[in-house]
Amino acid sequence: MRQRDRLAAYNERVKLVATTSNAIGLAFIALGIVRPTVDPDLSIGLAGTVFGVIGLACHGASHYILKHLEMEP
Repeated sequence: MRQRDRLAAYNERVKLVATTSNAIGLAFIALGIVRPTVDPDLSIGLAGTVFGVIGLACHGASHYILKHLEMEP
């Protein structure tokens, strides 16, 4: 019977949460900044700025989450 490596499983879960947070942040950045930049009918207004800030916050949170990775002693 195979034993489960608890540390590896924990680290994979941490990386999964960080990746999800980063993907959500990229979606907000694309919605708030990239789309109005490419589409001439839209302008980056207050909503675009808010989406951009939320996206950057999610991206920063993913970096913070990665600090919780653990190493074997």
